[in-house]
Amino acid sequence: YRVHAVLPFLRARGHEVEVLAPVGHRFASPAVRRGLRPFDVARDLWRVSQADVVVAYRKTYPAGFSERLARRARHLVFELDDAIWLPAPGEAQGAAVEAAYRRKFDEIVAASQRVLAGNRTLAAEIPGNRAEIVPTAVDLARFAPSSRAGERPGFEIAWVGTAGNLAEWERLAPAFRRLVERRKDVRFKVVSDMTPKGDQPAAIKELVKGIANHDRDQVLLGVTGSGKTFTMA
Repeated sequence: YRVHAVLPFLRARGHEVEVLAPVGHRFASPAVRRGLRPFDVARDLWRVSQADVVVAYRKTYPAGFSERLARRARHLVFELDDAIWLPAPGEAQGAAVEAAYRRKFDEIVAASQRVLAGNRTLAAEIPGNRAEIVPTAVDLARFAPSSRAGERPGFEIAWVGTAGNLAEWERLAPAFRRLVERRKDVRFKVVSDMTPKGDQPAAIKELVKGIANHDRDQVLLGVTGSGKTFTMA
């Protein structure tokens, strides 16, 4: 969103802009995306020399590749609006994993000529006061706020995030469960880059029915990478 929001502005001023999404971004399975990562890195190394300015948005590279990217690019900018020096909640955790994430983050920062950060907290992670703060904005011409007061009783809680962060719902579930027990007029909405497919819609329907019936235990079966956490969220 942060990238696409500024494309009309840049193109209206005569800039030619191309967005290169990760090669495996259409695949839900993390294992598939990791397997396609070498093709992603190879493509970036090939394409960077064709642009006047390259913006690596919220993206790090394997050891040594950030420096190679900088040598091939005329101008390299690193942009972040999230704490990508830490593993995502749905990934493996631990000191060794965090150290690897930090190392790749430090390498892309060092290789870049300019760093853009979404807020002061993120900018503080960039040494030498090299970060420019560019807050993430909402285009009100496209997303006009509207009042929904009085439309229906109760209130709605919305969660917005990528599929990789859906594991956070498992930690929040006890708090939400207590809230629903106290307030029957609470509604939840999940806005994510994944949509239910295959057997997931039927599983969601059955799980919701069980919650409505106050079932204390439910079991959702599925192979690794099938979207069980997303279905539960």
